[in-house]
Amino acid sequence: MKKKEKMIIEAGMKLFASKGYNTTSVQEIADECHMSKGAFYLYFKSKEALLISILHYYYDKVFTRIHEVQTEGGTPKEAYRKQLTVYYDNILQQKILLKCS
Repeated sequence: MKKKEKMIIEAGMKLFASKGYNTTSVQEIADECHMSKGAFYLYFKSKEALLISILHYYYDKVFTRIHEVQTEGGTPKEAYRKQLTVYYDNILQQKILLKCS
């Protein structure tokens, strides 16, 4: 993932959390990233495409960590506890996704 693409994703997450998905404009996301609206469209076709990328970004982040936990060893019960901890921690860190409406 390119640095600017990640910056747009993180700005989108922040704005969607504070203002909601429907009331956040592409211009606001571009402004948050200190770029033009046209530059935004070089990375994402639309606001909807950004939302899909945010979900993929979040999913990849969580399941990469889940996979790491599974390969750390220990009993199945310990692995399960660690997986639940990863899920819980990510939900707390990313409350942003729960506010998208």
